[in-house]
Amino acid sequence: MPIETTIDTNECFITHIITVSIRSDEIIKTIQNLYLDSNHDPARPTLWDARQVDTARASFSDIFQMVEHFSDSWSALSGGKTAILVGDSQQMANARLFKTLANAMPRELEVFDDYQKAASWLTERVPAQARG
Repeated sequence: MPIETTIDTNECFITHIITVSIRSDEIIKTIQNLYLDSNHDPARPTLWDARQVDTARASFSDIFQMVEHFSDSWSALSGGKTAILVGDSQQMANARLFKTLANAMPRELEVFDDYQKAASWLTERVPAQARG
């Protein structure tokens, strides 16, 4: 499976680990399946771990296509926070481009290159009882 999803009750956020290089249309399909599900809680913080992705395959048009598609379903994503975790400078550039293009998303979005910083940011202002 190109994206592994876990819900860590200790951390109180959902983690999506992209395990291989996948095309933007595969990411879009995954988002539809995950976020448009009637059981999805848009307020739950989400971490997208892209450290294993081959950034050479991601183009501007791929990133633009993802933002364009997601903008149609932003109402299902409203509230909460999303952190994108990257492992190299090209991933950082791509994630920052995504963040810039998605600036109208009704959700807080940040890019990190350190897991602990991303986890801390995601769990800020999360009530202790919600952390498990």
